[in-house]
Amino acid sequence: MTNAHSTLAERLAQLQARTEARSSRLAESARRQSEEIARRGRERREAAERRVEELHRRAEEKREQAKDANEEPAAKNQWLQRPESREATYRFTGQEEETEPRPPAPPPQPPAPTAISETPRPQPTPPPRRAARPSNDFDDDDFSNNNWLQ
Repeated sequence: MTNAHSTLAERLAQLQARTEARSSRLAESARRQSEEIARRGRERREAAERRVEELHRRAEEKREQAKDANEEPAAKNQWLQRPESREATYRFTGQEEETEPRPPAPPPQPPAPTAISETPRPQPTPPPRRAARPSNDFDDDDFSNNNWLQ
């Protein structure tokens, strides 16, 4: 049994050595990946900071150009250049307001009865309704049978 015991102990030692080697390889791989991710994150952050600085510099240049040109950013907007007015309404007639108000117009009179006989006229009859087409006879160009509310 000692031979079996030593074979098992040797086999166990080999498995432990392989497991330890695999574990250390995995740990090293994880460490390298973590360092690579951290490096990429630093590079992205630095690139973003450079981009923000560039955008701030451009915005400052635009402000300086606007200041040098003695313009506001909205100076070209014609609506903002309209003259201030005290009047809240516009006059479309071109005439001055009347000093005296006009008297109100008299209400319209109903039409006088005519001499034609007072017999009621027959009302015209509406045209007969046509029946709806069967559903299998559908024409894409005919929109009269479509129910647009569904």
